[in-house]
Amino acid sequence: MNIFNELELNTENPAVLSIKKTEKSQMIAIGLGKGAILKKHKTGVSTNLVVIKGAIEFHINDEKLNFNEGDVHEIPVEMEHEVVGLEQENIFILTKEL
Repeated sequence: MNIFNELELNTENPAVLSIKKTEKSQMIAIGLGKGAILKKHKTGVSTNLVVIKGAIEFHINDEKLNFNEGDVHEIPVEMEHEVVGLEQENIFILTKEL
């Protein structure tokens, strides 16, 4: 599997690709075209985000955090957040501990 080939990015909706899921963890790739939004939501489990292509703006607690390729961020549990794609192609991986 090649994440870059599998995800079809657009400016309307996030593209989602399941990479691996076990009883203890889940890994997914999210792709956003420029200006596309992963709408406000919360995670109930410990989740790490790794940007592998492009750049994203991460909105949480009335803050805007910018992440670029190679950046890693631990998403706080039960805190509402939103993600916006900044470049033409933006891909990040989420790893959740279930």
